Amino acid sequence: MPKMKPEALEARRNQILQAALTCFVQAGYHKTSVDDIASHAGLSKGSIYTHFESKQALFLALLNRMIHVTGLPSILGAEDTTDQEKFVTALEGVISYVQTSDFQDYAALLMVAWREAQSDSEVRQTVAGLYTGMRSGFSQLIQQGIDSKQIEPVDAQSFASILIAIFDGLMVQALIDEQAIDWQAVSQTIRNIGIY
Repeated sequence: MPKMKPEALEARRNQILQAALTCFVQAGYHKTSVDDIASHAGLSKGSIYTHFESKQALFLALLNRMIHVTGLPSILGAEDTTDQEKFVTALEGVISYVQTSDFQDYAALLMVAWREAQSDSEVRQTVAGLYTGMRSGFSQLIQQGIDSKQIEPVDAQSFASILIAIFDGLMVQALIDEQAIDWQAVSQTIRNIGIY
């Protein structure tokens, strides 16, 4: 097999991950096979194993990708903006993301992962890592807001956990009924209750 260029390798990995995402969301983790993913991707089973050692490796790669599709890491790492701008940009980034076509699939994947985390320690550890990363990023922004007197003193970690729980709950509602949540109103409401 000829050696693929890095861009082609990345494109092939993305093709496989997109096929896996669709299969996991439609059939769940246990009912999805590597054959299903290969068929959906239009590739051979061997091609899948060239890029991922197992179905679980594919699932974990998708979970690890979740926080990056929101753009949150780059927002939180920005150094040329104020704390308030970072918070608003992060909030608007999440709100924008939940209105994209990717959101439904990744939200459904997270629900599959919650179930798998009950019996699979690697999935549990990966999901916990996602939440730890989000909590850390938001609590850092909240603490900076407290330090600059833009937010009333609160426990930043707890506040971050509450914000994430709110979004998880809204996400579940939106999965069940796409019209249930007015995301722009959610964004404005969060701003109006004194968070920055």
